Parts: sequence; C-alpha cells; structure tokens
Amino acid sequence: MRDIIRIRPDDKTAEHLTLSPTRAGSVETTGGEYLVHFNGVPPGYELRLRINRVTGEGTREFLDPAGKTIEFQVLMCKPYQGKPL
Repeated sequence: MRDIIRIRPDDKTAEHLTLSPTRAGSVETTGGEYLVHFNGVPPGYELRLRINRVTGEGTREFLDPAGKTIEFQVLMCKPYQGKPL
C-alpha cells in the first residue's frame, strides 16, 4: 500500500492525499518523530502513523471505533519526489 501524506509540522496539520476525498489530520512532533492522526476513515475509525523524522521508519495503525487495532504495519517513508502536489 502506498500512502501520500502531506505533513505540515508548523501548522500541526496533515493531509492524506491518497484518499478520495482528501482527509485532514493532526500532527504532533515529539523528539525525532511525527505522530499523525486521521479520524473518520471511515466514520468512527482512526488511522495513526508514527514516523521517525531522520530514518523514515515508522508504523501505520488502523483502529476500530472501540480503539482496537485492526491492522498494524511497519513502514519505510520517504519524501515525495514527484510533481508538486
């Protein structure tokens, strides 16, 4: 699976550009990590990403409305190198 996420740490916002329509999320910066949260993907569910800002290693966790993990993946993230979005 490939996700394209625009992270704006100064604004504490993120956009999940792979989803249609695009979903807005929130970003927390802690030490060397981005913690990205998207709610309502679909309604009642939550998508959480934890990304190391230096190595690009991270995790993707999808939770149901009760907060139970449905899916968990280890990620390798990299900066987008394509056309400006």
